[in-house]
Amino acid sequence: MPIERLLQANSKRLRKMLRDNRMVCGARRRSDGQPCQALSVAGKLRCKWHGGCSTGPRTAEGKAVVAANLRKVTCLAEK
Repeated sequence: MPIERLLQANSKRLRKMLRDNRMVCGARRRSDGQPCQALSVAGKLRCKWHGGCSTGPRTAEGKAVVAANLRKVTCLAEK
């Protein structure tokens, strides 16, 4: 029954969230440290401003940089 209550609230934003299977981004804003309230990109967890539209590295050079950073982070985590 909670979904029916949300729909009765007559909120366009809630209806859009339910229809498109989207959620609130939640990334921290730099300006004030509060969580971002923008809706996420459909099928993703973050909004378009916080990386929801990112496709990742495309070039071989970019992929190498990501792999090097991943190795660096895992080495630091093991110590």
